[in-house]
Amino acid sequence: GYSYQKSDSSFENAVQEIRESEFSGTTFFFYPFVRRYFGLGKSFALFIQGEGRYGRATNEQQISDGTIRSLETTSDNLFFGVRPGLTVFVSKNFALETSFGALGYNWSEVNRDDTDEKTKNNGFSFDLSSTELVLGLSYYF
Repeated sequence: GYSYQKSDSSFENAVQEIRESEFSGTTFFFYPFVRRYFGLGKSFALFIQGEGRYGRATNEQQISDGTIRSLETTSDNLFFGVRPGLTVFVSKNFALETSFGALGYNWSEVNRDDTDEKTKNNGFSFDLSSTELVLGLSYYF
């Protein structure tokens, strides 16, 4: 997938100083997955999904508060993990699907161009928050 965002903002503080900011960013992401289904009758199936996620984001921000400063960051994110789910067939070819939670390994690196600073993070995660709730409609051939 691909996303693009842009925003402009202006702020005036108590001593009438004006600060303006312009932000733009692009993100590219790729989420391949494989599934193994376990049938529960004619209309229901449980599944376990193995997945990988890769994302790259590039952001640029210019701040003006008397001087103009520019900040550029690039981040790479990687995830390998598994998630359980449920498929409910509503007709012969269409199914509603949901999965909740994920168990996996995360890695990320953020590079700031203005300071040459690199921040790296990695670790294992078990997430049952609503950010890991996935709902979908699928068509089966």
